[in-house]
Amino acid sequence: MTTKNILEKAASLLELTVNFTTVNATSARFLSCGELILNELTSQYTDLKKTETVFQEGEVLYSSLSKGPVLRILSVKQNGRKVKFREGTTSFEVSCKGQAEVTYSYCIKDVTLTTNIELPPRFTDDLLALGVAAEYCYRTGFNDGAQKYGERYTTALQNVVGCKKTVVLSARRYL
Repeated sequence: MTTKNILEKAASLLELTVNFTTVNATSARFLSCGELILNELTSQYTDLKKTETVFQEGEVLYSSLSKGPVLRILSVKQNGRKVKFREGTTSFEVSCKGQAEVTYSYCIKDVTLTTNIELPPRFTDDLLALGVAAEYCYRTGFNDGAQKYGERYTTALQNVVGCKKTVVLSARRYL
């Protein structure tokens, strides 16, 4: 799914006709709302993970990693063995020399209309469109729409990230 698809669904929910092929005030506002919702989802509700190889020893800058902004380093391995690391504000320190595999989580930022969104399948474009519609209504001062779509978005989000524990009911004998 692309950002443009999500924004078009949000506009159709609000019954607005927006031209997303050219940059105008309305499309820029929708894009800003979409970036906020994507950033919220990827930083608070799901971990987007990436593993890549780094060739530095000692300190590694977060900006040198391909995806970003980096939320946290999950693991560092060298030759299949875990290596100790220490996270800082702009970099992390590795206690090995040479090549190492770094696994980290990141969030989505700097979204354009053609950005391909890589989220887990449970985060559908309909869910994202509800969030964008709610944020757009909030920013434009349409409070009834903001409340309506905000409640729908919150409910859908709770359903998606809700209970992960399997519930087992014990067998009972009824008379």
